Amino acid sequence: MSYKRNASPDEPVALQVFQALSQQHKVFIDQTMSVGTRWAECIEAEIRQADFLITFLSALSTSSEMVVAEIETAHHLAKSQSGRPIILPVRLAYQEPFLYPLSAYLNGINWAFWKDAEDTPRLIAELLQAVSGGALAISEEKSKADLLQKSQPSWFTLQRC
Repeated sequence: MSYKRNASPDEPVALQVFQALSQQHKVFIDQTMSVGTRWAECIEAEIRQADFLITFLSALSTSSEMVVAEIETAHHLAKSQSGRPIILPVRLAYQEPFLYPLSAYLNGINWAFWKDAEDTPRLIAELLQAVSGGALAISEEKSKADLLQKSQPSWFTLQRC
């Protein structure tokens, strides 16, 4: 699981999903590493052997170098490992378009969306379905466009010096 640590809603949602999925699957989250572990090497090794990378994306996590690096690693590994790990992006009340490089990795695949704490049980069910061979709910370009907030263009003027 990839998320922004010590951030809300990222960490609370990630922990709830971790607890729920751990009942039926082997799930790795960075909080299970022992003290003294070379964390970067450990996380890369876990991504390398994973079938799925669930990544929680909020306004904070989309600018996290670590989260972006984990997604990038999974994306490149999937190209050389018969499509594994499959990236399962979960937007956490985040309706802005992904910026590059996330847009390159995530725009072409299905997403899940979590609006608030009431969505957590539905999200868990959707992720369980996805790891059992189903698909995340937001897959069509139209449904993606409907989810994204349309930002207002910023107007500026150029002045000659």
